[in-house]
Amino acid sequence: MEQPPQPPYAVPPAEPGRRPRHRYRYRSIFWPLMLVGAGAIWLLYTLGAFSASNLAVMGLVWPVFVIGIGVDLLLGHRSILAGAIVGVVTLAVVIVLMAVGPGLDWVGNTDLKTDTYSTPVGGATQAQIELGLSGYSTSIHALPEATGAERQLVAATLAHRGTITFSAQGTTKKDVQLRPGSEWQWWQRIGNDTQNPWDIGLARGIPLNVTVLASSGSSTVDLTGLQMQKLEVDASSGDSQVVLPAGGQGSAALPEYDLQSSSGRMDVQAPDGVAFTMNIDMSSGDTEVKLGKGTSADMRFRGSSVQFVLTVAPGQAYRVEVRQLSSGEVKLPNGLTRVSGSGKEGVWETPGYQTAANGVDLVIESMSSGTVKVQVEG
Repeated sequence: MEQPPQPPYAVPPAEPGRRPRHRYRYRSIFWPLMLVGAGAIWLLYTLGAFSASNLAVMGLVWPVFVIGIGVDLLLGHRSILAGAIVGVVTLAVVIVLMAVGPGLDWVGNTDLKTDTYSTPVGGATQAQIELGLSGYSTSIHALPEATGAERQLVAATLAHRGTITFSAQGTTKKDVQLRPGSEWQWWQRIGNDTQNPWDIGLARGIPLNVTVLASSGSSTVDLTGLQMQKLEVDASSGDSQVVLPAGGQGSAALPEYDLQSSSGRMDVQAPDGVAFTMNIDMSSGDTEVKLGKGTSADMRFRGSSVQFVLTVAPGQAYRVEVRQLSSGEVKLPNGLTRVSGSGKEGVWETPGYQTAANGVDLVIESMSSGTVKVQVEG
């Protein structure tokens, strides 16, 4: 009997008496072994068999993992045994290198130690100071009053791993830089370093331009008692607290504060009767600026995905201008008068703002998402 014609894409029937063949694809155990190895390495550290120096070597030998992943992709799915061998060999190589690396001085000295760094004021009439905090928790504050040779421009006590770079140049205008060395830094947070925060003191009575680079960790920048010309804070993550100094009212040049935050939280406090300009640039995270009574401030804000809160004192005259708002929300207190604009963009003022002796001008230059809230304390 003649078989009916079949389309060209039809699957031919299996021959009688023959079982269809199946291609088995084994599930590699490479990644489970990596998890077991990571747990074993951390256990060796907590038991004291491995030190921070051993863990630091991992920052150098990580390409071994990449090689292991590549070999596993080639062989691991063909056989369970092959995946196991690749995983075991990869872990063995990494652990051996971690064990011998410190003895070969691959990562230098990673023991936690405490050092002091200082430079005198001398004949300086102003100073530019750059403080690289990396991931260390830090307290920055004004030094006690001093005179003569005992008067220090910068005095720092640092508990750290690896090396510290400290330099001071110039006579009338001093340029001071302090930062951790160029070693691999991811391991410096291991070993409860947060229990030994950095302490950095700055001189009173001399105009200062200070840059604080805080990649992670918590930092407190208390500028009380300092004569600030400019402060720049670049906080990648972690929590930061900034306390502004008194003064500024009637000055020819107002102190300038540039605050940048990638993530984490930043809290800024200003005392009563201060005057300043401030630029705030946020990519994410939370920031709150709390102003004292009688503040005069010119503030510019830019954010992409943020929660920003401005708290003003009761009776404070202020003005809010929203220039560009893609999405998100701007929350304003009741009682403001809209003087221009439509929709979410425009200008709002408190009654009597134009004739007030002290006023706060907040300009939201751009915000793609998130929330900006202006509130009155109390």
